[in-house]
Amino acid sequence: MLVGNVSIPPTKAPYVSRPNWDKSYRTRSLYRRWRPWLLGWKSIIPFAVLITVGQFYTEGAVTWPDTLMRSADRSVRSAYAQFDSQEISDLPARAVEYQISRIVDGDTVYMKDGTKVRLHGIDTPERDQPYGKQATRNLDKLIGRTVFVVEQDTDRYGRLVGTLYTPDGVNVNLEMVCNGSAWWYSRYAKNDWAMASCQGEAKEAGSGLWADDDPIPPWEWRRR
Repeated sequence: MLVGNVSIPPTKAPYVSRPNWDKSYRTRSLYRRWRPWLLGWKSIIPFAVLITVGQFYTEGAVTWPDTLMRSADRSVRSAYAQFDSQEISDLPARAVEYQISRIVDGDTVYMKDGTKVRLHGIDTPERDQPYGKQATRNLDKLIGRTVFVVEQDTDRYGRLVGTLYTPDGVNVNLEMVCNGSAWWYSRYAKNDWAMASCQGEAKEAGSGLWADDDPIPPWEWRRR
């Protein structure tokens, strides 16, 4: 462009960097290649594989899909359940009534219909372990012959794992920890802070099995 006797070069628009969406997959950055697997729905696949492999090697069985489905089923049932009787209004809506046939030990009972129930979130001394027989007697005193069970899971031995309630709505599992008859089994009830608190109080008061200065946890006793 000529202005008078002076030549002025033409101005150029400033360069703006734009992503080249036409690039092939191989020429994209590593972040763009892996973003769907790290942040998108595709991340579910490797996450599920890791959980499956990890559970198989640590527990010897893959149970998380069944646990997930049971949890979803319990949530749906809980959302739509209605109390049928004012008499059991203090019980969870999912509680099922059972008649007890036999008490195996402080954390396992047989029902009259043949169902074997393992109390969720607790572990009591074995029958040949100090305070084992007392723990069994304490459970017998708590539950009587009729209990209501909220199913939590089914373990590798086919036992129903659940929380027991008396007809009055007392949480038997929690009470066993509170009175010093059982350990809080934190491996299977990690976020049960009520049990954690109860165990701390029982230990501080020296109740039940905590009267011993150094009681041996059942899971260590069984390894002997």
